[in-house]
Amino acid sequence: MFALNVILALATIAVAIYTVKQARAASESARIAREAAEEAKKVVRLTERADVLLKGVGIVLAASQLFDGDARVAFRFKNFGRTRAVDVSFRTRMIIPGVPDSFGPPLPVMVLGANQEQTVSFEPFRNCLTKATFEHVANGSLTLRYESWVVYSDVFGSSYTTRDVGIFDHRTMTFRVEEHTAG
Repeated sequence: MFALNVILALATIAVAIYTVKQARAASESARIAREAAEEAKKVVRLTERADVLLKGVGIVLAASQLFDGDARVAFRFKNFGRTRAVDVSFRTRMIIPGVPDSFGPPLPVMVLGANQEQTVSFEPFRNCLTKATFEHVANGSLTLRYESWVVYSDVFGSSYTTRDVGIFDHRTMTFRVEEHTAG
């Protein structure tokens, strides 16, 4: 009878050890599953989030097709992401040394859908610069720079800000990006 009790005790201990190992394995499996789910969420957020960026900055010529006082600076923004951006706000400014900065018109906070674009356009140069200042910009003796910001949230509740700084090249009538930050 003693031998039977020892065998039963050993069998009980073996079952207990096996049960503990199974419990540890189940716990580890659950931890790995949680971590995998979190990583999957991160991937979805990265691949599916809104991504509003400056698509381009240019000079818009008036009907005369001349670079004159009726021309203006226009910014084009685009949501390159796969979902909509919400609470989108834009801020743009022209910077010329010795001249008060000019700011683009304030737009209402908006929603920008996937692949949707938004233009922010300044007034014609004649409305915000003197003729002499415009001529100096046109011949390159004064530097025209821009700065733009876009602030928005995505459908996952994360907030982002993008900022771009650039300079006007009077020879090619184009803008070159000098700095781009997104975060």
